[in-house]
Amino acid sequence: MEAELKAVHQSILMALDNGFKGFEVEMDSRLIVDGILGGGYTEGRWKRQFEDLRRWMVSSKLLFRHIPRDINWPAHYLSKIVSDNQVIFHNIRQLPGHIRRTLIADKLGLSYFRLC
Repeated sequence: MEAELKAVHQSILMALDNGFKGFEVEMDSRLIVDGILGGGYTEGRWKRQFEDLRRWMVSSKLLFRHIPRDINWPAHYLSKIVSDNQVIFHNIRQLPGHIRRTLIADKLGLSYFRLC
């Protein structure tokens, strides 16, 4: 959970810093989505991140939605890279090729196959 929380926190902060508002955040972690929407995690080591996410949700009109991991594998993969290597990607050209192709296909509304 820590890797995904850190990744969504950094990603939203970067999007807001670049002027984006009113976007939808899809996550495969039901714990995080429920924690944001339900007001959980008011104490402990993740308190600040959850407070930030709840504040941004209201002030920047963000929507948080849970989706199954098999649909969200590119984001899950990237959150692991960020957590393990402290790498931050600033644009789509910096992403690994297989992730970049999947995101482009998704943006274009194309079907694609995944090999696990």
